[in-house]
Amino acid sequence: MVLTEAADSALVPSSVRGEPGNRFVIILRGPGCVYDRRPSGGCSYCSFRSLTTGGIRVSTGDLVQQVESAAARLDWAHDRVLQVEIFNSGNFLNEFEVSRLARKAIFEKIAQWKTVRVALIESRPEYITASNLVPLPQTLAQAGGKRLEVGIGLESVSDHIREGVLRKGFSRAEFERSVSGLAALDIDLLAYVMLKPTVMGDEEA
Repeated sequence: MVLTEAADSALVPSSVRGEPGNRFVIILRGPGCVYDRRPSGGCSYCSFRSLTTGGIRVSTGDLVQQVESAAARLDWAHDRVLQVEIFNSGNFLNEFEVSRLARKAIFEKIAQWKTVRVALIESRPEYITASNLVPLPQTLAQAGGKRLEVGIGLESVSDHIREGVLRKGFSRAEFERSVSGLAALDIDLLAYVMLKPTVMGDEEA
């Protein structure tokens, strides 16, 4: 398994906060979500395991190289990348999955990409803390006011559906606490929701 190449990357035509351009999506090949790798398993619908190393930790240098290799394929003069999305089939803010040094180095790279307006990462609520996030938003802000956005898989406002059916492993209250923490740091939120979980029928959903 090559650890210096991202699991996948793509340039996606889009509108970024009302401005036409492209989103640059990078899926890092990391060890995978620590919640999913518990003996009891993780979310009931997860399909990201094939993009991971299966629990093998990836070095800071290799993760940064994955970003650099993916970015080298872009034509920065013409591609008009307004948003970059760094996914790792898990939690970008978890130390085992993406080290603090790797996070810092990756964001220093993003800060150099002049056309980028927004950087998106994903995490479970328990890793969304000031100590894990700092200095990521400051690194972006100093590079022409770029914004950090954090995606959280809320999926449903119902604790019963989220925990009992989808096995997300966190409550609505925990989600709301993490949102308050993001707001305190002036970081934007992206909440993923499911209109119809695959395990439910149309009428029930």
